[in-house]
Amino acid sequence: VKTIEAIIEEKLSYPMSAYGVVEFSAEDFSSIPSRSYHLRGKKVKVPSNYEDSGDGPNGPVVEDRHVGVWDGRFKDDLEWTDNPAWILYDLITNDRFGLGEYITDSDINTFELYKIAKYCDQLVPTSKLKKFATSTDPDRFRKERRYSCNVLIQNRMEAYKAIQEIASVFQGMVYFDANKIVITQDNTTEPCLKFTNANVKQGDFQYSGTSKQTRFTAIKVAYKDKEENYLPKYAYVEDAEGIIRHGIIEKELAAVGCTSKDQALRLGRWVLLTSNKEEETVSFVTDKIAEHLRPGYVFEVSDSIRNGYKGG
Repeated sequence: VKTIEAIIEEKLSYPMSAYGVVEFSAEDFSSIPSRSYHLRGKKVKVPSNYEDSGDGPNGPVVEDRHVGVWDGRFKDDLEWTDNPAWILYDLITNDRFGLGEYITDSDINTFELYKIAKYCDQLVPTSKLKKFATSTDPDRFRKERRYSCNVLIQNRMEAYKAIQEIASVFQGMVYFDANKIVITQDNTTEPCLKFTNANVKQGDFQYSGTSKQTRFTAIKVAYKDKEENYLPKYAYVEDAEGIIRHGIIEKELAAVGCTSKDQALRLGRWVLLTSNKEEETVSFVTDKIAEHLRPGYVFEVSDSIRNGYKGG
């Protein structure tokens, strides 16, 4: 006897699981065929004013998913969403696969996260034309959410690493401060403080340049294309002027949860612009006026010795 098989005709439960059954004839296949599934994924907590009717073939149906003023409460029923901010919130507070055993809702500034969620859901133009749009139509390009996340986490990983990966979808950063979790985002904001020669020790600013090898001229972004059955693809962004001056300095990166070519291109342009604009770092010693500064804050530097202006 080579093999023995048994079919057990019993109804079994699979808690916290999803399973599929496919029957086929062994006469038609020489081996077990590969299968792929389109998953809607896990439902998460969303704000009480969150409304999502889905995104249509010509662009999002709902202009603003967060309607009106939020009262700080969440819906009683869980819902599907591709907003990375609320996916991150669920990953932090879930007590089964997240950090909910150690972290409560009160440990997170949900109103700050709400601002990030609204920023993620803002509509931005893409490179795709709308159906029946003419070349003279100023609004002829389709729009999509600025940041969306469709991710499948299959393996165990360090909690901090998993949180940072989801935060990277919206160019965010997560850190602990006074036993609280703080979530920030690289976004346009007003400077909160100005440093001059008068409010730093001995009026001294120390400058250092970044390495040439960190100033990339081409970015190759890996993503999964939802319009072609989520096949792995690459989006390529380059700086023509930078290539002429410095040659091709390429960086390859993977866009976490990205299923849109335009979102991958936006990430590539952000990395390219950041690496070429952040050419210098500054260090100085100051007093308690800076005690409220935290990672991600924006401040100004006005150094009379250099007769210039810098933003940090």
